[in-house]
Amino acid sequence: MGARSYEFIYRHNAPWFYGDRPTWVFTHRKLPHHDGADLRFTDSDVTEVHPQLIEAARGKNVWILGGAELATQFVQADLVDELHIGVAPVLVGSGTRLLHAEAYTPWALAETNQYESFLALRYVAPGRDS
Repeated sequence: MGARSYEFIYRHNAPWFYGDRPTWVFTHRKLPHHDGADLRFTDSDVTEVHPQLIEAARGKNVWILGGAELATQFVQADLVDELHIGVAPVLVGSGTRLLHAEAYTPWALAETNQYESFLALRYVAPGRDS
């Protein structure tokens, strides 16, 4: 996850809902440790950390949480199979660019789900299974 996403969880004193799953926080700053979390703070390139993420996932999905800059790095390194995007304009208020990539990538919309005040979109990367 990106540093700002981590700080949001920490600042709002939210319980750590990732259980004992190892979580990498990409940051160049020293951040406080959330009690009960298996955290690995790193300022390494995503391509260097990716093999560790895959190994820790043990065949399950790896999730990237928050951070347009971080997501862009994974997308540009071709390390993303799907994008799950939540749209909640009433909750968000003002927006942040989703990806900072200069090049257009033709992602395919594979699924939509509507909840009470939230829209969930799932996009699949070109050449990947939907």
